[in-house]
Amino acid sequence: MKKMQFLENIWYCAAYTAEVADKPLARMICGMPMVLYRAESDEVAALEDRCPHRQAPLSMGNVIGETIQCDYHGFLFDKTGACTHIPRQDRIPAANRVDAFAAVERWGFIWVWWGDQSKVDGTTIPDLSWTADENRRVQYFHWHVNANFQLMADNLLDVSHVDFLHKHSIASKIDPTAKQAEAPKVTMETKVKGDAVHSLRLVHNTMLAGITAAWHGSEGPVTRVSTGKWLPPNSCILKLQFEDENGDINETINLDHIMTPETENTCHYFMDWTWDFGGPDGYPDHDDVDREQRSLIECDDIPMVEAQQRNLELFDNVQDIPVKQDKFVNRVHKVLQRLYAEQGITERVEVTRMAAE
Repeated sequence: MKKMQFLENIWYCAAYTAEVADKPLARMICGMPMVLYRAESDEVAALEDRCPHRQAPLSMGNVIGETIQCDYHGFLFDKTGACTHIPRQDRIPAANRVDAFAAVERWGFIWVWWGDQSKVDGTTIPDLSWTADENRRVQYFHWHVNANFQLMADNLLDVSHVDFLHKHSIASKIDPTAKQAEAPKVTMETKVKGDAVHSLRLVHNTMLAGITAAWHGSEGPVTRVSTGKWLPPNSCILKLQFEDENGDINETINLDHIMTPETENTCHYFMDWTWDFGGPDGYPDHDDVDREQRSLIECDDIPMVEAQQRNLELFDNVQDIPVKQDKFVNRVHKVLQRLYAEQGITERVEVTRMAAE
């Protein structure tokens, strides 16, 4: 099996917590077929999804105590990938084992360490502590996307698309053809700190429409405050707030978008939507959030990004032409180019398609 070139010695999100319950979960991460299972102790394990006896998928098996049993011939494997039992045979060959990956459950997601297992560092998992705040509510999502994981992440880093792609749902109430002098004023700041890229984007004195007006409870005017933080390999940690004319912020939404490569041109898209407004039985409740976000992402974002992927495959050697609203995306690509170069990875097409600023 040829190993794909992705950043190593780093955490990749593999599932959200509720996905790994009483049955093993099959999931391909960075081109590696993995099986995730929850042991009797409630710990989550991640192994190669194969039994070395006859290459049957372990994900088709069952969890027994702390082990997973292959459903083909009954071999048992523990969380280290070692075979612990062969039916009707006492001797277990040392080679009868599979690779295991460190797995940590945190902030409602399951993270696996891709790379040297002796270098596992639990402190580098992104901080999403608002998901554990008892005064806030959280909804989790997972989508499979037929596009490169960086292309999907770029869509989330580019907040400027909201007023056009999402014009019937979460956009501000603006004239889509307005010149700069006629449109609401937009200010944007970006900075790089280590491997993290930070962004602050303000849309001043704008009117709200659709879902955003319902979230805020009025059409405004407000200042839309979008705070962003990107962390490798591809976590887009975003926050949306609405600031009234008197400077009060009454609603805060954290939208954490995490992209994990499945293959070169397919990915897993994880998200949590965490909010601090609305009553326990009032709008928006969990059903509202689930319905609204699935409509937005499944009808707008994913179809657009998958169409971009198809075009990139049809048109050879094309480059994006950045504009001033692309500062966040451009900064992220520059950091990625540096990180890939540091690991000797030179074939990442998705981070070389950006033309010079």
